[in-house]
Amino acid sequence: MKQKTLEIIAFSLFLLALISLRTESSIAYAFSIIIRLILFLLFSIGGYLIFNAPQEIRFGRFLSVLNGIILGVVCFFILEVITVSVIYNSKLIWSIISIISILIAILMLILFLSNYGKKEVKSYLRAVVIRNSVPLIFLVLLTLLPNKFRTTIFYGSNSNKYKSILQEECIQNAFEQAERNETDKSVESALLAIHYGRVREDTLEELYQSSLNALGYSYYIAGQYEKSDSVFRCVLALSNSLFSEPTHQYHTAIYYMGLNYSAYGSYRQSDSLLQICLEQSYDPSKKADIFQRLAYNANCRGQLKKADSLYRASLNSYKDAEFENSENILSTMEEMGSNLEDMSMFSAADSLYTLALKKANDHFGENSSESAVILNYLANLHRVLAEYDKAQTFALKSREINKKISGVNSSQYLYSCLNLASIEISLSEYNDAEPLLLKTLATIEEHFNENSPLAAITYDNLADMYEDFDDFDRAEIYTEKSLKARSLWYGNYHLQTAGSMKNRAYIYYCRGNYEVADSLYRRALQIEKRFLGAITPVYAKTLNGLGLVMTATKSFGKADTLFIYAAAILKTTKGTRHPDYGTVLQNQGILLTKEGHLDHAETYLNNALSIYKATFKTQNTLIAETLIHQARIQSQKKRFNNARQLYNEASGIYKNLFHFKHPKLAVIEAELAGIAKK
Repeated sequence: MKQKTLEIIAFSLFLLALISLRTESSIAYAFSIIIRLILFLLFSIGGYLIFNAPQEIRFGRFLSVLNGIILGVVCFFILEVITVSVIYNSKLIWSIISIISILIAILMLILFLSNYGKKEVKSYLRAVVIRNSVPLIFLVLLTLLPNKFRTTIFYGSNSNKYKSILQEECIQNAFEQAERNETDKSVESALLAIHYGRVREDTLEELYQSSLNALGYSYYIAGQYEKSDSVFRCVLALSNSLFSEPTHQYHTAIYYMGLNYSAYGSYRQSDSLLQICLEQSYDPSKKADIFQRLAYNANCRGQLKKADSLYRASLNSYKDAEFENSENILSTMEEMGSNLEDMSMFSAADSLYTLALKKANDHFGENSSESAVILNYLANLHRVLAEYDKAQTFALKSREINKKISGVNSSQYLYSCLNLASIEISLSEYNDAEPLLLKTLATIEEHFNENSPLAAITYDNLADMYEDFDDFDRAEIYTEKSLKARSLWYGNYHLQTAGSMKNRAYIYYCRGNYEVADSLYRRALQIEKRFLGAITPVYAKTLNGLGLVMTATKSFGKADTLFIYAAAILKTTKGTRHPDYGTVLQNQGILLTKEGHLDHAETYLNNALSIYKATFKTQNTLIAETLIHQARIQSQKKRFNNARQLYNEASGIYKNLFHFKHPKLAVIEAELAGIAKK
């Protein structure tokens, strides 16, 4: 009788706990804890009565009490799972279930072995197994149920518990979609999470702040920096008004605000916020992320040595966190390699990229997205070094991987296409480059912001290609779009914007608007010197462009100084076999021709042609242009047969490279006609 009474009381308390939890009131959770403790004590103290072992069974009383304790623990965790509704640490629950199962098995084994041969044991053993296994099986099934399904069963689909699960799902979706650059979906998910928070009237809880952080992060990824900043400020204001000390979501908002300021060029503000995060963080992996962003900021401000030091600190922090093969450490290595390129340390950058590629291949596989990103960096590096065969191999491999993994609309696939197109333009493979660029541009306009960095790179490539076509009308359209995009995205005083300024300046130079070209080149030089210093290949190319303007305006002394300076920088940084060095030699040859120093001019042009032929190995517009300038010297020297031969060779290159009559062909025909008259 006592046994049944205790079991009825226990079952009634269990039901009472469930009913109170259904109310979702603030008191319900505290009440359920009291009931759980009562149940635990009831089973522990009344275990002897519940399991009621016969006197003939050895250790019967001890085993009965122990069974009661185990059953109390099981009931405690059944109610705990129902109360929390969402299981975040399933490993802990399964560990507890495993321990309880082992204890029950040991009890059964002790009971059987110590009472072997007694008839009473079998019936008692059966009763103990049923009383222990039924609640345990119920706990197992409860744990196996999906969070949403479990919550629906015990609380209903209109409950706040269920809506909190939906809110957390939306937050997780928002971050994941943002990482995939699905910004419209990400913003929608974050707004839905905020809606669920307001329906639940939990705008004073951290979960609501987490929803706001998801929205701010979505706006940040979408490039809507002002909106992002406003949302993060709301999180900080909420946290300060509700909590006496900064919460986890407060620090998250500070970190994302730092990223946001960095993205639109407020590097000092970004550094201040990130330093706060660094001081508050004890997690090595989080510190590594912060060091990486501080390094990026330093790079963007032209503090290349400081950036290198911070990147090394980031790598060391990842090693401390035992994340040596993580995706984040690969990202740090990629950015560090790019910083080394800015420092003209190309060999070191190549070694770092190669090491990163090995890590990615070993840990993620040779056909992983991580490997594809590094292949893109290697392709770009070898394009800069004019090692086009290697560059093309890396770019094609990267594009192939990204197509399989991310699809043809992903940013990584499009970056691979742009890298490949840039290489093809350098190699004068226009029949391949033009359709690839136009298709890429159409995809970007459909799926991305028209002022995004991805779009700006496409505009630059199209402008470069149409400059080679001598189609300056179309080239001008794309240089204008590029400058507008980068000015809006990065601001007017930024290294990327300076690159667009140079391209625009070259169009003005080609159209004879030397005053505007001069102004833009000088502005670009000022920015590049501020960010990179005055001894980099980027700065040298701008000096070369300004030298062209000085040559056109007959400021030959200034032009000569600029070309000599540019050649000295390129000789040091890229070597005397690089086509950029050849271009400066060609321009020096043109200058000397205008000054009447034909023999010296011929030497410079011959050297430039030698570099071009060694680099490209096939027909190229740079080779054709140099041949035209050589022909003009031969014509001035009255060596008309030599001039005709050189003109015809250049004409053959233009006819083979272009599917239309290139404007240079008309120039060659006119100059050949002039020779015929002589």
